[in-house]
Parts: sequence; C-alpha cells; structure tokens
Amino acid sequence: MRLLVSLFISAWWLPCSGQELSTDRPDQTESAWVVPLHCLQIESGIALNRSDHDLTWNILQNLWRYAPAQRLEFRLVTGLSLASPENPGHRLGFDDLEVGLKYQFVQSRVPLAMLIHILLPTGNAPFSSGQWGTSWKLAWSHALGDWVEVGYNTGVDLFPDRNPQYTYSLSIATALTPRTGFYLEPFGIWGRSPSWDTGLTFLVSPTVQLDFSLGFGFQQTANYYAMGCSWRLPH
Repeated sequence: MRLLVSLFISAWWLPCSGQELSTDRPDQTESAWVVPLHCLQIESGIALNRSDHDLTWNILQNLWRYAPAQRLEFRLVTGLSLASPENPGHRLGFDDLEVGLKYQFVQSRVPLAMLIHILLPTGNAPFSSGQWGTSWKLAWSHALGDWVEVGYNTGVDLFPDRNPQYTYSLSIATALTPRTGFYLEPFGIWGRSPSWDTGLTFLVSPTVQLDFSLGFGFQQTANYYAMGCSWRLPH
C-alpha cells in the first residue's frame, strides 16, 4: 500500500510527457507500448458477462498503469462484481487483485513488450479463483499502411494445480475517423474453440478515450458487453 501511495504522489508531482494515448482496453490484446515516463493512466469500465444461465456484472474494472522509468510500467488490476442470485457466495464482492509489470524491449515500427502479472486470491466467492497464479505475455504490433494496425499476444497462464494454459489474441484495428477507431479480434486458449470480440473507441481529447465492445463464442454460450473510459492524468 505504501508503494502505491508513493507512486501516486510521484505521478502527481513529476512531469508527464505528451506521447499519444495508447490503451490496453477494450480489446483482449495488450498493447506493445508502455505509458510515458512519470504518467499515471487509469483504464476503467463496466461489463455484463453471460455464461450459460449465469449473469455477472463487472461493476467497476480498473487497470492502473504508472511508468517510474523509461520503457517500464507498474500495473494494478482491481475489480468489483455483482453475481446473479443463482451463484453461491457473495452477490456483491471484490475480484482477485492482479499486480504486474510491462517492459518494452523494442521501440520502433514493430514494438515488442513483455508483461508479467501475479494473480492474488483476494476476491470474494464466486469471483475468486481461490489460488494464486501468474500470467506471462509477449506483445508486439505493426502497421499495415496508414490506417490499419495489427496487434499480437501470445502467453501462458500458470496455476499450481492446473496444466499450463497457452493463450493468444490477434487484434486488427482501423481508424474510421481521426478520433474514432474500430477493431475485430479472435482470442482464446490454444486447443479450445476461439472467441471473438469487436468494438469502437472514441478519442475525446489527447488524454481521454471512451470505448464500447462486445464479445462472443461460437461453441459455448458465453458473451459480454462492455463500455469504459481511459484517461491519463494531465501535467
């Protein structure tokens, strides 16, 4: 907690550079870019998840990103959820915390970054996995002309009593207008049927972005609808 307070104080007092806003939401593909030095970026949203006959509201999902050094950012994921009455346990409760790092190895036309997250079983049932784990991802991207950008993620999720789960995602994004973007993305776990999502982003200002997205699976009854707002603290 003291470390987080120190980071927020640093973000408030140190100057933040004016790099173009790049977010990790609303798609599943994590960006290959880190936030600018000494910037605090908050990416928040709400989502409705449906699986079989269960409904879960992710009332508040937050990704906190802060860069204490060039090419490096600290990350914290927090969430509050509301379950349908059929789910056992708390109807309203906290999700598991995630803490992590992103380091950008390459800053060029084809950026490359590594993400590491530690999943902490701090949430309430039924929103907690009940055990700690780690998630590792490699992220890179490149442009196809002036209007299309392709982002890639490959990774692995590790839990003590499960086999490794190898993950992937492929985001194809295009600019509809200078402020509005659209993306389409397959994602999932290798060996299982893929899921898809799509969405829109709207850049309100150089430091504020709104988004709307929806996802669905072809061979399982699971989908979600989400909207959110991302902003960078101005300095």
